[in-house]
Amino acid sequence: MGHPEVRRAQMELGNLVLDGKYSAGDDPTGRALNLEWARIITQELLGQEEYKIAVDYNIGRQDLPTNQKMWLRYCKRAAAYNVDLAQSFYAQAIMQNEAPNHTGYDDVAWVRLGSDKQYGLRTMLQSMESGMTAEQHKAADAAYEDLVQARRVDGAYYSFDDPLRMVTADELAKMPQDDPDEQLRYAFALEAAARTDEKAYRRAMDLYRTVRDRREMDIRFVLGRNYLSGTDGMPKDLALARRWLQEAASRGSNPAAEILRVSGKDAGSAPAFQ
Repeated sequence: MGHPEVRRAQMELGNLVLDGKYSAGDDPTGRALNLEWARIITQELLGQEEYKIAVDYNIGRQDLPTNQKMWLRYCKRAAAYNVDLAQSFYAQAIMQNEAPNHTGYDDVAWVRLGSDKQYGLRTMLQSMESGMTAEQHKAADAAYEDLVQARRVDGAYYSFDDPLRMVTADELAKMPQDDPDEQLRYAFALEAAARTDEKAYRRAMDLYRTVRDRREMDIRFVLGRNYLSGTDGMPKDLALARRWLQEAASRGSNPAAEILRVSGKDAGSAPAFQ
């Protein structure tokens, strides 16, 4: 299933399903396929946007300082969404002790995931596994299966410390409803019921479609809002809030534009947030 052409076909089918141009059927089996394909393309596209943000923090921009913590935060989430480069670089971060190695074999698990799709990582995986004892192989296999199980149960390759892993319905309900990561996770939570429940099916599809279509603006809006209020583990930073809200607004985010408008009005002729 990791073959590039298979993944490409799944993503194309996901777009066709979300655009109403194709359906595998309206029975439980057909709906399950429609939902899976819709999730795959949505995760891929959102993950690509989050990887771009990770790279921004890794190399720095004129108005954005480098920040290793933020690089890892967004790289790890993109890796959870099966973005190839993100998985490769997150594995490297674990090897270099820049990211936690919860099981002791997290680096091997992420390289193994990436090697399913990136042939260049297969040699690396063989090298990592060549000197292992039987017990070490068993531990590495368990770390890999843990990630696979996370995707099966929670919808993505969430790491052990990801707040979207093993989240309850009550916890999901308390999360920001306009955050694309939470929207995507909520859509997956609906999938089981959506196979036979028309309302749940339409809601899940609407969420996947919303994340796909609004991913560029919404992920940056949430980032700017978190900096503005100092929430979700972000320090309060008005300059960075303005930076990300302006990016979101330039991509069409009305909420971001409204925050910028109101803050600019309150500040008179001074720059927003100052």
